[in-house]
Amino acid sequence: MLGVASSDAKVQSLMEEGVPWIGSADWTRIVQDFKPTPELDKRVRTILENYESMVAGSQGVDQQSKLGGILVSKPASYVMTVTAMLLAAIATGNLLVHRPMGGVRWRERNRDGVGMVARNITLLCMLGGVDLLLTLAAQQAGGFLEVNPLSAAIIESPILLCTFKITAFAGACAILVMLRQYRGAQLASWWLCLVCTIVTFRWLTYNSLYLG
Repeated sequence: MLGVASSDAKVQSLMEEGVPWIGSADWTRIVQDFKPTPELDKRVRTILENYESMVAGSQGVDQQSKLGGILVSKPASYVMTVTAMLLAAIATGNLLVHRPMGGVRWRERNRDGVGMVARNITLLCMLGGVDLLLTLAAQQAGGFLEVNPLSAAIIESPILLCTFKITAFAGACAILVMLRQYRGAQLASWWLCLVCTIVTFRWLTYNSLYLG
């Protein structure tokens, strides 16, 4: 009666669910003459809003549960572990072969190191993506302790966690791209790639114990 549907739709609904001895004309008159009090209107609308919020929340939980179920499955864990292993090996080779020079001024320009920055940024993005997926999988599996205090505060919300990590990686990579000609940025990209590689090896150890 308080919905936004048309009068004909309300009458049709009442005829389907109402008592059989009330005809269409009577229901039409009831719908047209019905005037809810402000208090009743407010209470009903509050109930409807709470119900819609509960439905939306349950749908969000269901979607997160489905995603978590996919990430923690054995095949998905195996694929992510193998992918992390390959990326860690490639990143290690890149770090050993393309090492920046030490003992130089950070503001010094070096065009020869631009390619190294590009390779390191590419590896950073891939390693960061693997780290994000493995973090979500570990959180859904339970028993995982996030040591990053910023991530730990929002780890219960996958959307916020993804937004935070993607934004952080995108910002760092954007800064490196803008300063790619400077030796300081080249050295920073190498160290960031090293840190992400070490984190990936840590994930490999964790997942190997989990799969075993």
